[in-house]
Amino acid sequence: MPATFILLVRKNRQIIITSLLFFIAVAVIILGTLRRDLFYPDETRIVYIARHISEANPLIIKFGPQKYYQKPPFYFWLVSPLAHLKLNIAKVALVLFNVILAFILAKINVSFLRKENSSAAALSFWLIITSSIYFSMSVIIRMDMLYNLFLSLSLIIFYLGYKRERRVLFVLSGIFSFLACFTKGGFGFFIPFVSTLLFALWRKKVFLWKGFLISWFCAVGFILAWLIGFNLADPGYLRHMLFIQTWGRAFAPFAHARGVFYYFLFFGAAFFPWSLLLFPYFYHFSIRKIAEWEMFYLCWIGGGILVLTLIQSKNVMYLLPLTVPVASLAAVELARDKKKRLAIIYILFGSLFFVLLAGGVWFRKNIVSYSVFFLFVLVCLLLYFFTLRGKEKAFAYFLSAWALLLSLALVFIMPVVSQRNGLRRLAKLVSSEASSLMPICVMQDNLLSLSLYLDYPLRLAGRNLASCPRPFLLVGRKEDKLPFMLLKKINKFTLYYVR
Repeated sequence: MPATFILLVRKNRQIIITSLLFFIAVAVIILGTLRRDLFYPDETRIVYIARHISEANPLIIKFGPQKYYQKPPFYFWLVSPLAHLKLNIAKVALVLFNVILAFILAKINVSFLRKENSSAAALSFWLIITSSIYFSMSVIIRMDMLYNLFLSLSLIIFYLGYKRERRVLFVLSGIFSFLACFTKGGFGFFIPFVSTLLFALWRKKVFLWKGFLISWFCAVGFILAWLIGFNLADPGYLRHMLFIQTWGRAFAPFAHARGVFYYFLFFGAAFFPWSLLLFPYFYHFSIRKIAEWEMFYLCWIGGGILVLTLIQSKNVMYLLPLTVPVASLAAVELARDKKKRLAIIYILFGSLFFVLLAGGVWFRKNIVSYSVFFLFVLVCLLLYFFTLRGKEKAFAYFLSAWALLLSLALVFIMPVVSQRNGLRRLAKLVSSEASSLMPICVMQDNLLSLSLYLDYPLRLAGRNLASCPRPFLLVGRKEDKLPFMLLKKINKFTLYYVR
């Protein structure tokens, strides 16, 4: 019996190790999520809207008394049952929802690459899930991971439709592009559209052009049906979504307006540490035969950067849909020559130490104590010395060091940052100052999400303070200079007593 058990363990060693690592990762994510507050304003706003979406017409999304047009409704519909749970449980459930989506997309990419490059396929899974931006976006509450899943599926299925010459896959690609739009907005259409256009221009095949037209006519049809249908229920919806949220953000931005070279500055950091592997990849680009799927992924990256650069509203989080192609091409370079892999790992270790040392003083001043910082440096050094002795396991040691950094950031750094950018401390202060009969007014709609922590109803006063019956407590931002009795300042917020 013991011999049979040992044989079974050896036979399924890879599955057991992967499952164990998955459960450890989930445990770390749950611990880090429970230790932190919801980030203001994005996470608090999402949970607030998702909790109140069923109180009125579900086609009309509201944030307090006002209609909310900044994001389409699909994600809010999907997570509404989770958001109605007790706040701490809801927080964990919503993060785990994102983690599951991230895991699914990484596995789908592995299945896609297995027939194209089996050695790179296995590596791509680890490179995707440990890319800086991918990991960061999977452990916070946003719709970006769901949007990324739909957008990536749209492009992968488009390529499969071209390779297998099946028109139904082009239709399915268009549907997933529409779902990406229905989750986050226009990027869900424009990034796949431009990426596949570049690929079609490169291949110059009639069937590919037919598939291109099928896919994007299908996507446009579904998008128009959504906008027109919602406009019938809420006149003005089409104008807000098409001209203000899409055209306005693109060419007359009211948020995140940045220069043309913004993404070139943050590209390496977004996909660190695996973005460093793109340098040797492009070096070997001209001296070896490039597979067709690699060219498709390069068109994916090129199309994404082109769209994001032309759009004037820029944010580093918008680079998330490029994680799959960047990590996959990095995996190709890592798997290309096992004899030279050790040199690449040494370079990655060196860059990691440089980032740690360069950021050490800042972290000590702003985030964590030296003890946490030096703990990680010590473990990294130990893993580096293990690498010197066990060169065949160099990648596993480096991946362990990087995973440790991500875990420490999640468990120690994110809770500190969230306390400085959350509403829990403000809610405690409001609770201690308020009475059951005293109204509480807020200056900004985002502050309505303070009600997630309070049993008191909140009123949106804005600049019309006469709408609040006196006396009342007024919650504002630090930059609001008001002629009332200032009770206290917490982080970026102020609390006033108005007689």
